Amino acid sequence: MEKSLVSVIIPCYNHENYVADCLKSIINQTYPNLEIIICDDCSQDASMEEIQRQKILFEERNIRFVAMKNEKNSGVPATINRMLKEAKGEYIKPLASDDILMEDYISEMVAVLEEDASLKFAFCNCTRIKESSKYPVRKEDEIGVLFPKLPDLEGNIFERMYINYLIPAPTIIFRKSILDEVGGYDENIGIEDMEMSLRILNNYPKGVKSYEKVLVYYRLSDNSMTSTVDNAGAKKRMRFMHKNSVAIAKKYKSAVSSAAYWKRMVLLYLVYFKVSFVRILSVLKNRVVRCK
Repeated sequence: MEKSLVSVIIPCYNHENYVADCLKSIINQTYPNLEIIICDDCSQDASMEEIQRQKILFEERNIRFVAMKNEKNSGVPATINRMLKEAKGEYIKPLASDDILMEDYISEMVAVLEEDASLKFAFCNCTRIKESSKYPVRKEDEIGVLFPKLPDLEGNIFERMYINYLIPAPTIIFRKSILDEVGGYDENIGIEDMEMSLRILNNYPKGVKSYEKVLVYYRLSDNSMTSTVDNAGAKKRMRFMHKNSVAIAKKYKSAVSSAAYWKRMVLLYLVYFKVSFVRILSVLKNRVVRCK
């Protein structure tokens, strides 16, 4: 019996140094029935040239590989929506072009969804890796798992995830039917994975399953929100995450209790100011050390 088709969709922007490793991790999946849809979001580097070089390897194995390029920078949600129109798979695996899948990711996550037809999406855990990591990932490049333990999915899952979202984005896999049903990604909100997961959970609170296994490598960069590097990219990323998290909280305000809404808002601002304070202290410490 032929396995269900899985569409791996990859938005790419200025990742010429990482996209080849991402694609190599896909071509080495143990799952036999894949298609790749990748869209370059008007990169300013040689990302598209690297994509075209990797495309040849997939075509040699008769794996459908669709390489697209936006005429102007459109952002991740709009880029994903464009790729979804091309996707033919029963399952959709969104993947950032700098992240890396472990070889059994698709095999094991598809099995999770196929065990229960009521599931709309599933997720597992991931381990953080150094920005300089290459494929295959070396043990010494691993920094540690993102979550020591994934959240349990009992009780009011939607409201709990609304207050404290603990679903690792690089690990999510969806049924395409649910993405079609809810109408694709909200192009006005930048944290597309959080918004989509909450939208599905709001309609199907029992439609998700967590799989307690590490199957994805999540690349950390100096521009990540928790970076202690004193650069404009890290600060911009922190403001971006805060702004969009607030927008999501407001979007679903009517779906939760007043107490949950205010708890979420307080938490968002506490995290924002805490991260800012920790970064300032770390930067000051580093500068003092350099001056000695």
